[in-house]
Amino acid sequence: MSQITIDLPAAVTSLYGDPAFIAADATMAVAVRLYMTGRLSLGQSSRMVGISTIAFRQRMGEYGGTEFTQSREELAQELIGA
Repeated sequence: MSQITIDLPAAVTSLYGDPAFIAADATMAVAVRLYMTGRLSLGQSSRMVGISTIAFRQRMGEYGGTEFTQSREELAQELIGA
């Protein structure tokens, strides 16, 4: 797995407090964006943040995402695997 480093102003870190919370929040935002643009599947995105696909789908709305972006193939695969 790769890592990135982001420099944040003190105002951001003082607003959020815990750096781990900032990292988790940013990772979720990136995962939602990658899913919404079709760069990652639902499964890949949920694994990126370490939660189930159901939890990822439920939380996407908090980050401006919607669950209705699955391709027919992804939906069929999910239904077969259910």
